[in-house]
Amino acid sequence: NKKGMSTKSQGHSPSRKRKDDDRRRRDLSQSPPRKKNSQNLPRSSNSPHNPPSSPPSLPPPESEKPKPKLPKEKPNFQLSGRLAAEKSGIPGASLKFMEPADAKVPSKKWRLYPFKGDESLEAIPIHRHSCYLFGRDQQLADIPVMNPSCSKQHAVLQFRSIPNSENVHVVKPYVMDLESTNGTYINGEKVPHSRYVELKERDVLKFGFSNREYVLLHEGSAP
Repeated sequence: NKKGMSTKSQGHSPSRKRKDDDRRRRDLSQSPPRKKNSQNLPRSSNSPHNPPSSPPSLPPPESEKPKPKLPKEKPNFQLSGRLAAEKSGIPGASLKFMEPADAKVPSKKWRLYPFKGDESLEAIPIHRHSCYLFGRDQQLADIPVMNPSCSKQHAVLQFRSIPNSENVHVVKPYVMDLESTNGTYINGEKVPHSRYVELKERDVLKFGFSNREYVLLHEGSAP
């Protein structure tokens, strides 16, 4: 009998094992799915907490770059000094006159006081250069004289360093007519062409038939 019982129990053991396996499968199928650990997963590059990085900005092309503002050139109302430019060899000027070897800038502050009839005009300083050209050519003339009777290069006022009786060099003003058509006048008298004529304080210069006169004074002139 024991032998038969052991044989019977051994014969039922496979069916019991299948039942255990079926029960285990049912338990697994009914259990809820396990959640994934989000902390261990890498964040998406498009998540709201990690917005996508913008592409690097490129520099604007040369045509779109703002151009620096250049300062506006202020008008220059000083005398042109084209005679000095010609003497220094700057091209573009064709003058009828070259300065002499004794030309010198004066230390005394000479001025020309223009008068048009009884009307007094603004004084013209003539102490910054050694010579000043009068004429209708505004590209060349230091002091334009626009009357139609005046020549393009009419006359030149020249400062020269001349020794006096004591052999001391003194800078004095001279005028020379540059073979103008209608002449240059000192105190109403016509001066010869192409010759230096010394000017004195309070002399009056006149060019052609112009009614404009220029009185020669300096800073120390008595009123």
